[in-house]
Amino acid sequence: MTDKQKQNLIHLLTEKLPLFRKKLKISQQELANMLEVSRSTITNIENRRSPLSWNLFLALILIFNNNEETRKLVEHFDLYCSSLNRFLLGDQKLKENPEAGRKNKMTMVFAGNLFSFFFVNPYSGAFEHYLKEEKEDRYYCQPKPIMGESIYEYKKQLIDEVVYEADAKLVDSFHTRANFIEIFEKEISKSVEFRYHRGNMTVWLRNDVLAGTDCQGRKVLIIVVEDITKERESFVQAEVLLKNGESPSSYAQIARALLLDYEDVYYVNMDTNNYYKFDSSSFSSTFELNEKKEDFFEDIQVRIANVVYSQDRETMRHFFNRERLLELLRQEKSDSINYRLVIKEELINYRSKAVFINVDNVSHMVVGTVNVEKQTRREQIYRDRIRSAMEYAGKDFLTNVKNKNSYLLFEKHLNKEIRKGINKPFAVVVCDINDLKQLNDAYGHEFGDEVIKNAAKMISRIFKNSTIYRTGGDEFAAIISESDFDQRKKLIKRLRRQAILNTKNGRFVIASGLADFQEEDIKVADVFVRADREMYKNKADLKEYQLFKPKTM
Repeated sequence: MTDKQKQNLIHLLTEKLPLFRKKLKISQQELANMLEVSRSTITNIENRRSPLSWNLFLALILIFNNNEETRKLVEHFDLYCSSLNRFLLGDQKLKENPEAGRKNKMTMVFAGNLFSFFFVNPYSGAFEHYLKEEKEDRYYCQPKPIMGESIYEYKKQLIDEVVYEADAKLVDSFHTRANFIEIFEKEISKSVEFRYHRGNMTVWLRNDVLAGTDCQGRKVLIIVVEDITKERESFVQAEVLLKNGESPSSYAQIARALLLDYEDVYYVNMDTNNYYKFDSSSFSSTFELNEKKEDFFEDIQVRIANVVYSQDRETMRHFFNRERLLELLRQEKSDSINYRLVIKEELINYRSKAVFINVDNVSHMVVGTVNVEKQTRREQIYRDRIRSAMEYAGKDFLTNVKNKNSYLLFEKHLNKEIRKGINKPFAVVVCDINDLKQLNDAYGHEFGDEVIKNAAKMISRIFKNSTIYRTGGDEFAAIISESDFDQRKKLIKRLRRQAILNTKNGRFVIASGLADFQEEDIKVADVFVRADREMYKNKADLKEYQLFKPKTM
């Protein structure tokens, strides 16, 4: 993509930026929060006082192209033009460097404080880990992720190597199969904060775990790892003030430090349950100590019943269980919880964080409460960025074969060759896993995922010189050429023999169909339709055998 083409796109988006904001119904400040830049940056760009950088342009296109309201505008103004598409996908050097497009797109994911992220199958534990990499004072996504079969074993290794020993037990208890499956199935989010060794530095990280979708529209678990070292600084100040001595003036100083980052602050004497409450409205130059209140734990239960969303009340009561908190205090640990408040009939996302200190045999707890609605929106942006990045990477997360988007791109390329009459002989193979829905219903989605992975391996093993694509939940396709094309009839017979053998052995069954490109065909879809028709004939033949009764995968 030439510099002139980039400048033309930048100029067009700069001109239309207020229109896009209006369509999304967001302010300059809200857009700035999404991009993690200052409001003045957006103001200066819209007023033409500062140029829009190429990186910000890409981030904006990613946001607008992932929103139904603004995608039509992107298409109308041709902002996501073919040259930009090729630039992001790396089509120009696809054969020489297939990771080029992937790296460009994945780099856009790492904005702000994002440290790394994971895609996880919570049942099997299979994962991909993408890390931030610093080069010449700029951050990039590592070109290839760390891949593994068990996130749970991988996390244990990281805990042993880099997590502070004092935080290891907390982190280990968070990263369990049961916890991840609960988050996945209930579609909730949870987080844990801990200290991490980076060379000689101490870094505070937060793991936000949430359910998301991959490029096939299939649910996965996403772990977003953020650097929150700056956020923790105000609590560090509070800890220092507490250690300097317990006095009303020190409470006020604590609140001053914390109210820069939190809306409400509670100081609780864990021995007596007496507490002080501070809020941001009382933060002024004449800051005064509020009246001491009698029982924090009694009052917080009333607040939970009155304003916390009904589905979050049980977890909030557990979080503010006095015995649980005393145990954390004994260990000098901190903890946090995400929940929703009902405010004017709307659900608003909040987070409470508690730190515990024992000074001169007096037990203390400081709780900070903050509206995280903006962060929740940012997490959704992370979801969109990650999903978009994976889509354009052309890879299916579960099976590691190419995905449907990659198939469509290659189909488009091949259609051009067909129109020009320069295409080589090829055939299309279409495959479908029999009875996958019944398998999922009977044995669970974890078993079904293993069947899909093994089916991909079988097809790849037989058509080893061809690219395999997962085009749907239980559907695969391959465009066969060159050496596999010469052996195509033998290979399809081998695949079908294996399917019949599998019916007898109680293993998964793949129906398949093959069709050759013919002179009268004008596009790849013509060949695909015939192959699909042959696949359904084969599926009907296989139904004559016993219904899949799996013994093994």
